[in-house]
Amino acid sequence: MRPTTRLAYPLIMAVLCVVLLPSAAHAASKIVIRPELPNYGLLHRNLTPAYRAALINDLEDYHSCTGRHGCYATDLRQETAIAMADLKKGVQQHRGDKKLALVLDIDETSISNYPEIQAEHFGYSPLAWRRWEEKATARPIRGTLALYRRAQALGVKVFFITGRRATERAITIKDLHAAGYTHWAGLLLRPPQDHRRSVVPFKSSARAKIAAEGYTIIENVGDQFSDLEGKPAAEYSIKLSDPFYYIP
Repeated sequence: MRPTTRLAYPLIMAVLCVVLLPSAAHAASKIVIRPELPNYGLLHRNLTPAYRAALINDLEDYHSCTGRHGCYATDLRQETAIAMADLKKGVQQHRGDKKLALVLDIDETSISNYPEIQAEHFGYSPLAWRRWEEKATARPIRGTLALYRRAQALGVKVFFITGRRATERAITIKDLHAAGYTHWAGLLLRPPQDHRRSVVPFKSSARAKIAAEGYTIIENVGDQFSDLEGKPAAEYSIKLSDPFYYIP
């Protein structure tokens, strides 16, 4: 699982819009899409060295809130504020329903792995990533942590659905606890034998399991479109900014 001067890149940028997807409980599920920098993970193999270096520089500026491409922290605050408002709206719409669920992705949604991402120059080394996870030093995405706490206060059950493998459960629990996420109704990790290119089948089937338990998924928050796509969809789906890597 993107801010104003972007013409230096060979990509047509999305505008701020709302996409409506079918939803079982309502006429549509809302996914908020904000303008973003070109996604490095999606594009880097097709960029010239000069474009690649320029994009990495702009990504670093975006994360540090310097330069001409906006501010990652500001975008996250705005996006999680939308998520907070929609969570409250969903609870009001289902007043009296005791089985409401909030689904959260983990990496770059609930916690930030940016130090490791930057250390690998926006590349990916499985061994280095595993060592980073074992440190349990990833900081929380503040707005998501506030959303998690608000959901609990409202009686909404929190479910984490992550593309991390089931073999990483102990490390993942350690990461979540260290970042302030200490209680949840479910932690669903991708089976090690699932080698499909896209995580959409796994994540949508995980949501189906939650729905089969009688929960109404009022909101789903993720940094990748693959966190949100597929059926069943949440009533409100919020896409957080993440131009740093891409997961189909």
